[in-house]
Amino acid sequence: MNESLKSIPQGAPRGLLIHWMLHRISKSPTYGYEILTELEQKTEGAWRPGAGSIYPLLKKLEREGFIASEQTGGRKIDHRRYTITEKGIDRVRQSKEMFKMMSSKFSRMRWVFLDLLDPSEISEYIVEGTKKNFETVRELAESNRIGLPDKELQLVLREYLLALERQQDWAISFLNSRAPALKSPQRRRSA
Repeated sequence: MNESLKSIPQGAPRGLLIHWMLHRISKSPTYGYEILTELEQKTEGAWRPGAGSIYPLLKKLEREGFIASEQTGGRKIDHRRYTITEKGIDRVRQSKEMFKMMSSKFSRMRWVFLDLLDPSEISEYIVEGTKKNFETVRELAESNRIGLPDKELQLVLREYLLALERQQDWAISFLNSRAPALKSPQRRRSA
């Protein structure tokens, strides 16, 4: 690896871990090890904070009154199960508002990130990003992890489908205007 790249932080932005941990503990009581494994699973291995990151943060959150812990297991092994406190629930609400605003700002910064990519990397970025976006929508709908009522989920999926159809119409039109000799892909419509 290039020596200058070794200093680049790996995983996620600084501070995200503590917010996600509080969110996770607010969903159900959990152990530190479960936080480690769940993060690795959710990020497909892209983010693997170690025990040296997780456990000091758990102690900090407990010291500051955001979570509480209870010892489980025998005397030889110290297993702690963490639960959220009222103060922690308030912090989770504040975090959600902050991340809602950050998400909006992050999407507006896409051109800054695209500027940093080599032109040869942009096509992969677009194709992979489109696939990942669709996979996320499909997984959310199939598992309904967000807990939307069926009517609202159907409305969201219909809006998503309309957006995809508009994008497809634009892409076909753009391809036809750029290369009229090329035959455009046929659009599939369901009745």
